[in-house]
Amino acid sequence: MKYIMKQLFFLLLLSFNVSSQIGMGQWRLHTATTEAIDIVALNDRVFVAFSNGIGEYDYSSKEVSTWTAVNSLSDVTISCLGYSSVTNSVFVGYENGNIDKIKGNEVTNIPAIILAQVQGSKKINKIVENQSFLYFATGFSIVKIDPVKNEVKDTYYPTNGNEAIVDIAFRGDSIYALANNKMYVAYKNNSALADPSQWQVDTRVPILTSSTSNYTEIENVVDSLFLVKKEDGFGLDSLFQIENTQITAKLATSSFEILSIQNINNRLAVNYYPGTYLYTPDLSSFIWLGQYSTAG
Repeated sequence: MKYIMKQLFFLLLLSFNVSSQIGMGQWRLHTATTEAIDIVALNDRVFVAFSNGIGEYDYSSKEVSTWTAVNSLSDVTISCLGYSSVTNSVFVGYENGNIDKIKGNEVTNIPAIILAQVQGSKKINKIVENQSFLYFATGFSIVKIDPVKNEVKDTYYPTNGNEAIVDIAFRGDSIYALANNKMYVAYKNNSALADPSQWQVDTRVPILTSSTSNYTEIENVVDSLFLVKKEDGFGLDSLFQIENTQITAKLATSSFEILSIQNINNRLAVNYYPGTYLYTPDLSSFIWLGQYSTAG
């Protein structure tokens, strides 16, 4: 536990550098350590997820609380965190598809996905908020959940249940579903999104055929989509910007591993190993832990 707390305060140091700049629930960034999995920063506190529990730090009281299966959580092996601005609550996704909702000091279990009669993985890969709903990228589909009623509103099958959805993004009237080797797109207000035929493979994004590469994340920043491709081997990761008709490689990363990307106040946060960079929308400059530099 002592080692975990040291990792937690390292992450809190990162959050303090931007917490005064952002609104509640707007920063959700994967961490640069192997011990920590995910982080959600609110106005008054920050939650950091580890595989076996969650550390919560209150900015005002400077107190650290822990959430585990022993004292509060409904399950073990956490895979991601999410935030609902509608309910001001943190959602916990698990490897087995289980979901917890943390609001104040209470935990509510939402077992809909873990109880679903489906084959294969039910892992919660990502939790994304859009308008008043939360969208869960899982090992078989996208699950739309009402965070107020704690119930499933719909389930979408971009890959017909044959491939995992690793991330979700929204831009304009479209919803994007990222799989490991391709990306799907559909009209987000289509009432028939449960039908796989309503989804199309986005032809701007190349279909990956190598077992050594995979897509991991997609993010909308100032109406531009950014995509991460991971490669086996250090320094081979790529960041792409998806424009109206094409995809363009951005930011040389020969000296870094890209761990994740996130929208922070209309800036693209790229979490490298070993640091986080906040880029301007045109990627011409960045802030690194409070320092300003010109991007080369």
